[in-house]
Amino acid sequence: MIGKLFTRSNVASLGIASLIPASYWLNKKGYLPKFMAFGFPGMITQLVSDLSFHFIDTINVRCKGDPSLKKLSDIIASLRRKAGIRGFFYGIGSTFFGSSLGGLAYFTLYKQFKTMFKQDKSVGKLKEFLIDSAAAALAEAIALLVFFPFETIKARMQMDNRIFPYRDVFDALYRMTHPSPDVKFKLTGLYDGCPPYFAQFIAYTTAQFACYETLMRIFRRWQKDQPDLYAPWKYVFLASTAGGAVASLLTNWLEVITIRKQVDSVTSVRDIIEQEGANIIFKGIGPRMIYNVSQSVMIFFILNEVCRLYKVKFEG
Repeated sequence: MIGKLFTRSNVASLGIASLIPASYWLNKKGYLPKFMAFGFPGMITQLVSDLSFHFIDTINVRCKGDPSLKKLSDIIASLRRKAGIRGFFYGIGSTFFGSSLGGLAYFTLYKQFKTMFKQDKSVGKLKEFLIDSAAAALAEAIALLVFFPFETIKARMQMDNRIFPYRDVFDALYRMTHPSPDVKFKLTGLYDGCPPYFAQFIAYTTAQFACYETLMRIFRRWQKDQPDLYAPWKYVFLASTAGGAVASLLTNWLEVITIRKQVDSVTSVRDIIEQEGANIIFKGIGPRMIYNVSQSVMIFFILNEVCRLYKVKFEG
């Protein structure tokens, strides 16, 4: 019993989780480096939102990863029949590692890039939008180097682990870097099928954050008589909803390709497009829209609230 509790995955998860109270205490005492003060609120936000909506993400992945499943009701029924409620949470351990480490990397870099790009005080409205887009794209591109391997493991586990029978996250990382007995170590094995995923995630995050920040600047100009460090909730809700919806619609077709490549790396992108046809644009858009819009609202709500605790500003 004790051995099952102290597995390498559980010990590593506990170590990562302990960073949260430690970072809050260090920030309160003034010991946390300024460049990381925004990273930990982002890490908490990403972790909470991804874990909360993991079950919807599982439905979304199975919808796009299995060409034989067409209807949402068939996907849910198939999952419940094969694995019960537990099946909706396949790969949640990988989500924990990817969201915490990837979230810390992304939000730390995003704030740093925005600060660096906005040193020019004469920034116009169009330039502000481009700065938000560039900061989001660059931060996501670097953070994905950490996030992508865990996302691949998660997607493969969500598809019943049929092709890749991983025991846990660490077993998966080992097998990905040691694809055959004669290969000692292959780092590129962690990034098989990454081009469509990088394109999809960078495009999604860029659209989401640029849309959110642009709308928040507009809303803030409407409340000139109420200057406040933190945004009113109604504005956060409207901006985050729009950001999630716009980004989902623009990148849904890329996610179909990404998931198909993650669960079946042999099939080419051209074959996937030919198999899906025009349906690729809106395939699985229902669960994806529910997942991304809900997650977007949660992300920006929690982020603004946690930023209050850490006494750091998000917009601007």
